[in-house]
Amino acid sequence: MQPQVSRLFDELFFELELENSRSLSKVNPIEERIIGMGSSAVPTLVAALADPIPEIRRKAAELLGDISDPASAPYLISTFTDSLVSFDGEKALFRIGTGAVDDLITALADPSQIIRAKSIDLLGQIGDQKAVNALIDLLTDSDVYIRQMTVNALGRLGDIRSLEPIIGRLHDDSSLVRLEATAVLEWFGDMRAIQPLKQLLSDDDDRVQKAAQRTLNVLENIEKSKLDNKIR
Repeated sequence: MQPQVSRLFDELFFELELENSRSLSKVNPIEERIIGMGSSAVPTLVAALADPIPEIRRKAAELLGDISDPASAPYLISTFTDSLVSFDGEKALFRIGTGAVDDLITALADPSQIIRAKSIDLLGQIGDQKAVNALIDLLTDSDVYIRQMTVNALGRLGDIRSLEPIIGRLHDDSSLVRLEATAVLEWFGDMRAIQPLKQLLSDDDDRVQKAAQRTLNVLENIEKSKLDNKIR
């Protein structure tokens, strides 16, 4: 640990304990000094992610997000299994942004479902196309929840490489995944989805049927608009 950072961190939480009414999200001069230290503060803040006091873990995650050093990404990912800190860890990773993508892709192979799921969600939010191939590989995962989240993340990324794999999920064993794929294909607005979607009009799940019809209506309107523009 860096002695100066450790001392400042102790001062910060002593002050916050004295002022219980003070918001932990409000930046004070001590926090500003820690943030100003940049990467040199990261080792101490990473160590604080394992502190027994939840408020200290949360504040450490928040400050790591403020500093936004990619080196902290693997440690912030580990907070996903800490129910009291995971939201702060996710916010910090989102702030790191593209600098966290490689570690989030690595986390897709983690044995923990929650780590994988949150990593998928963040990759969709960050929007780096580097994640597309790794996410496509998860479309055949044995976990329904993982497949569903992956379809959603790929939809948010909007990369054409994922169009055919998402169309393939229209025949997924799970109606939840079929429903997600149906909705996401509306975002792509690609006519190649029309025929596969028509097959879902007789799906066993009424929700899937209705979602397929909605997406078909959107796609057919797009197609009609394109034809009208050509005629003009």
